Amino acid sequence: MLVIAFDGVLFDTLDERARAVFEALRSDVAVLEFEKVRATVTGCSIVESVRALAIETSAAGAPNSALDETAVDLACLRAERAFAAAVTHGFSLNMQARNLLQRAAAVTRIVIRADSKRREVESLLQLAGLDGSVSMIRCSDDQRSATTSLSNANSITRSYDLIAGKLANNAGLLGEAGTIGIALEIGANAQAVARKWGFETPPDLTSVRFPGVDQR
Repeated sequence: MLVIAFDGVLFDTLDERARAVFEALRSDVAVLEFEKVRATVTGCSIVESVRALAIETSAAGAPNSALDETAVDLACLRAERAFAAAVTHGFSLNMQARNLLQRAAAVTRIVIRADSKRREVESLLQLAGLDGSVSMIRCSDDQRSATTSLSNANSITRSYDLIAGKLANNAGLLGEAGTIGIALEIGANAQAVARKWGFETPPDLTSVRFPGVDQR
């Protein structure tokens, strides 16, 4: 199984996600550096990013940082709307990641793990002509989790819980041994979660090796 992060690996969405969160927060909730916001949105949904940054700045006593739940909810809504509007204009597709995905699809299952919402992900995958190469899509607004106790966990933990469960079930049904489990994630947090669930996390695309797949 090859897991590819939609945001930051397959599509260049991180700057726009960070911009949406930055603009949504700075008017009512918090004063932040853009680079701080960008680091936070990597591996998090927009709502998780907004809330984490609002809580952090409130705890630090930053100017204009008193935590107002209504303001935070409105900031989440503004950020999600801004990013959804940006999706309509499209994003740059990482051609190296796309080529790897298409080659690997011939020998293993492809999973897209996204911090974006399903409607955004499916729209861009369809535009890129990749929807037919993907076995499973796991998005930040998918609520199901294979483990009931993780239903309130963050979106990336819920995603890998379900992905790992599917991997184990499929391996048993197909009689597979030593099923390939590689996750292409960006950011230390996302990579740590993937490793916790038993996936290898190569440092870059050129480090990925699948039997029977030409890496050129």
